[in-house]
Amino acid sequence: MTADVSGLRHLGTGVAFTIASPDLQGIHAKLRGEFIPWLGGQDMQKWQPHITIQNKVSRLVADTLHVSLVREFRPHPIEIVGLDLWRHLNGPWQHETFAMFGKVP
Repeated sequence: MTADVSGLRHLGTGVAFTIASPDLQGIHAKLRGEFIPWLGGQDMQKWQPHITIQNKVSRLVADTLHVSLVREFRPHPIEIVGLDLWRHLNGPWQHETFAMFGKVP
């Protein structure tokens, strides 16, 4: 599946690339529908797909990176080859599995 790295997003204490993909939005909507009994308040907010570049830094450090990246950012396509499943352990995250799209070689 393809997606577009469409912009930059300031996270307050970090920076992320914004991702635009109708196919990815469709997968998210289907998964959300299946998992709705187990979702919390944060899961019910508007989903904004992104790739985190920087997280949990000072506002000044985030501002500096954001300004630097905005100057040279150009939208570009990427390929999404699958989905990772992570478990939240009340703080850290634990990787569970990777599901590749299509046939596995």
